[in-house]
Amino acid sequence: MQRLSVEPLPGYPTEIGRWLWALEQARSHTLRTVQGLDQATLDWSGPAGGENSIGSLLYHIGLVEMSWLYLDILQREFPADLHDDFRYPIGGEGSLTTVAGMALEEHLGRLERSRGRSLDAL
Repeated sequence: MQRLSVEPLPGYPTEIGRWLWALEQARSHTLRTVQGLDQATLDWSGPAGGENSIGSLLYHIGLVEMSWLYLDILQREFPADLHDDFRYPIGGEGSLTTVAGMALEEHLGRLERSRGRSLDAL
């Protein structure tokens, strides 16, 4: 029988470390899933064009993480140096802003930088 457990990330209080471990596991799964996707696949938004593309979702994962960190936890505005990574708004009315034409490497770099900021701040 396989045993599943949550191990706190080293260097953090136990409860925070457990949740950060879970976030890292989810991010690892996301990165494995998108590895090697081409631009057409990243930008595809469904037959009717009304669904979020993978690229838009990757962008918003990082944006929501930074929103959670700065606006919810640290309770301050985004630092100016984040504006290059997050130049598009979250969206509104139940939909995300469409983000197209960004290479996978750009998305992955943004996710790495946003996670690094979260881990450093916490």
